[in-house]
Amino acid sequence: MNYNFYHKTILRTPLKPLKTNFNAEELCVLFTQKEVQEALFLSSPNLLNEFIKWQNGEITDKTEVEKLIYSLLKYALRMHNRCTPYGLFAGCGVIENSNHNNIIISKKSYQRSTRLDMNFTCALAQELAKKPFIQSHLKFYPNTSIYNLHDKIRYVEYFYKDKRRIHQINAVDNTIYLQKIIQKAKQGVTIRQLSELLVCEEINYEEAEYFINDVIDSQLLICELEPSVTGEELLSQILTILNKIKKENQNLELLKIINILDNVQKEIQKIDKKIGNNITEYESLSEKLKKLDIPLDVNKLFQTDLYISPNISNNQDDNINRESIYEKMLVKALKILNKLSHFKENPNLKTFKEKIYQRYEEDEVSLSKLLDTESGIGYNNNNQTGDVNPLIENLLLNEVDSDSVELALNKKQSFLFKRLIKANQDKEYSITINSKDVEKFEENWNNYPDSIAIMYTHVGNNNGLPLLTFKNAGGSSAINLLGRFGAGNKEIEEIVKEVALHEQNLNTDKIIASILHLPESRTGNILLRPIVREYEIPYLSKSTLPRKQQILLDDLFVSIRNNKIILRSKRLNKEIITRLDNAHNYSFNALPIYYFLCDMQTQNIQEDTYFDWGNLKNNFSFLPRVEIEGVIVSLATWQLKKDKFKLLLEKNNLIKNALEWQEKWQLPDLVLLADGDNELLINLKDELSLSMFIAEINKRDAIVLKEFLFDEKTALVKDGKGNVYTNEFITILQKQLLEYPTLEEDKLPVLTKNKIERTFSIGSEWLYYKIYCGVKIADKILTEVIKPLTEQLIKNKLIDNWFFIRYADPDVHLRLRFHLSDTSKIGEVVSLFYKAANEYQTSGLIWKIQTDTYQREIERYGVATMILSEQLFYYDSKYTIKFLDQIKGSEGEELRWLFGIKTIDELLNLFQYKTEDKLILLEHLKTGFALEFNMNKNLKMQLDKKYRDKRNSIETFLWDDEQLNKKYQFITILLKVNNKNITPIAHEILSMQQNNSLELPLNDLLASYIHMFLNRLFKNKQRLHEMIIYDFMWRSYRSELAKKLPYKESEEQPNSNQKN
Repeated sequence: MNYNFYHKTILRTPLKPLKTNFNAEELCVLFTQKEVQEALFLSSPNLLNEFIKWQNGEITDKTEVEKLIYSLLKYALRMHNRCTPYGLFAGCGVIENSNHNNIIISKKSYQRSTRLDMNFTCALAQELAKKPFIQSHLKFYPNTSIYNLHDKIRYVEYFYKDKRRIHQINAVDNTIYLQKIIQKAKQGVTIRQLSELLVCEEINYEEAEYFINDVIDSQLLICELEPSVTGEELLSQILTILNKIKKENQNLELLKIINILDNVQKEIQKIDKKIGNNITEYESLSEKLKKLDIPLDVNKLFQTDLYISPNISNNQDDNINRESIYEKMLVKALKILNKLSHFKENPNLKTFKEKIYQRYEEDEVSLSKLLDTESGIGYNNNNQTGDVNPLIENLLLNEVDSDSVELALNKKQSFLFKRLIKANQDKEYSITINSKDVEKFEENWNNYPDSIAIMYTHVGNNNGLPLLTFKNAGGSSAINLLGRFGAGNKEIEEIVKEVALHEQNLNTDKIIASILHLPESRTGNILLRPIVREYEIPYLSKSTLPRKQQILLDDLFVSIRNNKIILRSKRLNKEIITRLDNAHNYSFNALPIYYFLCDMQTQNIQEDTYFDWGNLKNNFSFLPRVEIEGVIVSLATWQLKKDKFKLLLEKNNLIKNALEWQEKWQLPDLVLLADGDNELLINLKDELSLSMFIAEINKRDAIVLKEFLFDEKTALVKDGKGNVYTNEFITILQKQLLEYPTLEEDKLPVLTKNKIERTFSIGSEWLYYKIYCGVKIADKILTEVIKPLTEQLIKNKLIDNWFFIRYADPDVHLRLRFHLSDTSKIGEVVSLFYKAANEYQTSGLIWKIQTDTYQREIERYGVATMILSEQLFYYDSKYTIKFLDQIKGSEGEELRWLFGIKTIDELLNLFQYKTEDKLILLEHLKTGFALEFNMNKNLKMQLDKKYRDKRNSIETFLWDDEQLNKKYQFITILLKVNNKNITPIAHEILSMQQNNSLELPLNDLLASYIHMFLNRLFKNKQRLHEMIIYDFMWRSYRSELAKKLPYKESEEQPNSNQKN
């Protein structure tokens, strides 16, 4: 099992302490508490109003009062017992893995995050975008669903019906005017800019503007007020845009709108300072919002999440021991569940894959064409087609229950079935499964995701050990369960970002991208999350990332390789792994593109691991508790049809009948009425709870009950008064190394039809060594072993090219590649190599040498420029090693990074970059690494200071060649020789760019060259060095440009005409 536990855990717990029974008087007392009234108002304002009316004597009808009390009881039980975060009823927080016992919460432990409901803010954004004094200043972009098909532009538009967002596919003629508009709008443009684009002899400005407005009304273009489901909440996004417009337009109505929204935001922040606000404060907010003349529903106006910062009162030694015990218990249980699980391929993807292959075999096809509902294959065609069908609108079809259809038993199911039969025969309430029971089954983790969220509960102690109930482990990523809570909690946001970065680091040859889509306005409440990944796929939702980090629909292509669907970005030429990063149940009424992108998360992934009795479980009324290595993986469960609980429904003798029924089925006093994920606690010994239970099941044909386990004496979570709280924990497992097989068939298609050899194994023209050594000794090996060896090999004409890179997989090593002049002389090269490395290998400084297959990164460097890139790597490697051979001590380390800056600048000069062009490239590189390292105010301040300290040295290396030559003549000489070597390569690449035969953007190619140079130059932490160097160079270019041009550094930076 190739996983480690992340060092932090999420705790989920209700607002109130455990309480399993109430009477009407207690409910009255509870719901007169300020914090409870506020919680109820945020969940069900109507119910709170009904309660107040009842208290005021305005509701007296016995049936109405009974219904009201039952509703209040359900909310009371939820607030006291259920851990699932929901408004102010239950919340979550972060603890260290070691802090699992004596968790103390108090009123000071709670924080909250309130925002306006997306249902309102989406309507607000839509209405604001129509106002002329706002619209004229807005930037417009192409609809993210646009794609070309034959002579048409097809896209998805939406409209509202009965307050629901309805989508449908539309098509317009692909005219030259629309092509110009869409192309121009990719950078974000105003209506005026677009109108001016069309003005010519035949079209005046008014006609052009009319046409642009028509295009906007048809939703071919969308404005920057379009909702986003990542980043800041929508109200903040709206205010940012309006305040930007305010600088250009002091319209009084605009100022009024900004003032109202600003005041509302401040009032919400004030509300968030405590729990127990007066309802009048919300009513006041509602009145302010009504002044905007936007339709609003007070019942759906506010969204609140509750967060907990518990105090920990632990013995440190006990912490370490308990952490180890919990993790060991969970791992043991998970390993056995792994053996009992069976990987099931996503049936939608399976069918889709077969259809693709039947039609296209291994050809690559654009995703939009493939999923087009009329001309392509479509996806999950029993779902929404993009057309409007009022007869079946909102019709939710029952899914076929595969358990009731498929009864074939495999060996694992047979094992469980026999255990279930025996348990029923022996009338066992609980059974155990241990390692020996499943030793004949194989453990297989190949299909498990890169991170796994495990949800479990501490319910008591058993023989001195904690007693845990395991709920599930799974999701395509651990982020799915946590994503939305990162929007209101910095600690959770940090966890989610770290998990996302870890996942990307495991997939360096691929891009993991977040799916952005807003199917319904209100759905945005659970979709909203922080930006956690470097790339996003926006589809009918706005991305706030830079354009280069957005993967648009028309950039996505699909092919089949090795029986696997490959999703590729044509622009980035990398395989795309999709992630939703939230727990949205996306399958209902989803658009085909969204459905497919979400399903792709599960390709070859064991999405969920939990205990399942299998296909025949529905034939049993009782399923016993299942315990694995001290962890309860399945609660005792009763599956009862109506004839088995009809005794309860008889109107007379309620208590007597309930007691008889409870004894017959051996039910505990506390049970959970389960409806999927929703569970309602029932106390069979409490008359009010029992009456509510009977009212709830009266019209049902079947019910599912589960035992409720919780030992108050050993509760982990308490308040300062000793009251105990139920708990749920979510802990994260992170894969340490990828275990997926690397198959040639999985390689991405090459960029052009030109052919170039990709793979070179031992015996081919490329000889590839991995030299494993320490970080510090690597420089000595380069200067004392590799430098003289390669000089000899070149002189003897045994090789004509070579280069190295530094790597860690995870062990630090040098990767050395020789291009043989004559493959028949490979033996001589091998002999000389081992002779040169012998001293270091014998001493143990080189602890392993191995040969490997060289796989050219054709997608990264291009077909036509691959060999040129290898030549550049050769000169770069020689140049870097000669520099390393000249430096010593702390002065040498200072020179190392300055040398890096100067070399990058010289490289850009060779490719004819002006200062403006350099600034744009470095802005892009700087921004990307700032995201990777979670750039914040604190880190920026540190970089500010560091740059001020180093500024003189940087300016000498970049702008004062005379002074540089005086102080470091050897660097000047090295640069001169290197420039002479690389100039022909640069000229050839620039020539390709001039005649449009360069396959990759020049900026991207140079970014890769720069990245590889810095990899060679620095001994370790290369990416951190890159971040700082890019930041420093960007600052220096900006300052230099400011000296030459009539604007200040703080003003807008120039656009470049440099092709990239």
